[in-house]
Amino acid sequence: LVQVNSPFRGTARLGMCFFDKATGEMSATGTVVSVRQFDAADDGRTLVLCHGECRMSVVEVIAESPVLTCRVRVTDEGPMYPLDDADTARALGGDMENSLADEVRNLYRDTVSLGLDEKEVKRARAYGGGTGSLGSYDDDDEMPMILGGPALDRLTPATLAYYVSSRFDSVDEKLVVLELPTVAERLGRVRGVLGGV
Repeated sequence: LVQVNSPFRGTARLGMCFFDKATGEMSATGTVVSVRQFDAADDGRTLVLCHGECRMSVVEVIAESPVLTCRVRVTDEGPMYPLDDADTARALGGDMENSLADEVRNLYRDTVSLGLDEKEVKRARAYGGGTGSLGSYDDDDEMPMILGGPALDRLTPATLAYYVSSRFDSVDEKLVVLELPTVAERLGRVRGVLGGV
């Protein structure tokens, strides 16, 4: 990204896949991300803020050094961010996907409400600060997305499956969801996990 002698200098899009250090294996499915911002930390690390754009599958490893370079197949499943309204998000899903998405939203909201007390809700709202990982909200009455707020309704069925599974504690379960081939299968798996909570 910023190395002077790198052939990838200036690259603003890259692929991200889970890499298991214990086994040395990389997931064959990941996300194409665009780099929004990067900052050098005092300790020598580079902190990179990325935005997920679409799902991708690794087709072939081309080079492993100086950075892993792969040929990928991109799957466009629509926008990976909250849309302007819930109707637009529903229009991007089929009947089965929308029905499953409604179940997942309800289960997610129920699951989140089980584990939060009023103090945690206030702390999460304060942490969100308007826009960010907790969603966007204008006043104290609107809950951030992480708590099942209105922005959750503006996610397409595909993005909802990714968002909710990203909240799972188990990396293995996240990978199972990510690697399922269809939106309906991913939502069905997320529904099963949430239903078992």
